[in-house]
Amino acid sequence: MPELAPVTGYIVWLASMALVMGWLARTRLQSTAPPGDRVVLRMPMSVLILSFICVTMFSAFAVLSFASPTGGPLVSAGFAAFAALGAALAYVSIAHRCELLPDGLAYRSFLGARRRAAWPEIVQVRYVRSMQWFVIRLRDGRVLRLSAMLTGLPFLAQALLQHLQPDIIAPDSLALIRDAAAGRLPSIWV
Repeated sequence: MPELAPVTGYIVWLASMALVMGWLARTRLQSTAPPGDRVVLRMPMSVLILSFICVTMFSAFAVLSFASPTGGPLVSAGFAAFAALGAALAYVSIAHRCELLPDGLAYRSFLGARRRAAWPEIVQVRYVRSMQWFVIRLRDGRVLRLSAMLTGLPFLAQALLQHLQPDIIAPDSLALIRDAAAGRLPSIWV
């Protein structure tokens, strides 16, 4: 039954992806702090683990394919590009963090600079489903993007609802933020 081999491959791939995505979704439910303590939103450890697996695997593929008769420099460069994407994911999972403060948010920029945003500086909050992140626009033009993968999202949603006027939150995002505040996080499947 060689004609079933491609179908079996797709089924195995879909099942593997479902298991990995389910694992990622469960790990973001881990609370970063009990209520009243310092709340830091960060990527779950599962994202860092997955990024290291990608870097290791695609780096090995790049090295092995370079000298392979069916590979070569171009194929090796493709695998190296995927390894670089894994390294970028590792960097983001380490650097991407936000702390909830009584007067606003403390966060790091993409390049690691520490910044603060007071609640009154926030002029718009919306959720972008296609990118799976919360976009927070500040009065001075800065834009803060917080991934839906961050742990502690219920605390962020509660703080947004508590400290911001409802008209600052985009109408199509308000229900999602209310759900997140109640512990029902947005899906990580697009």
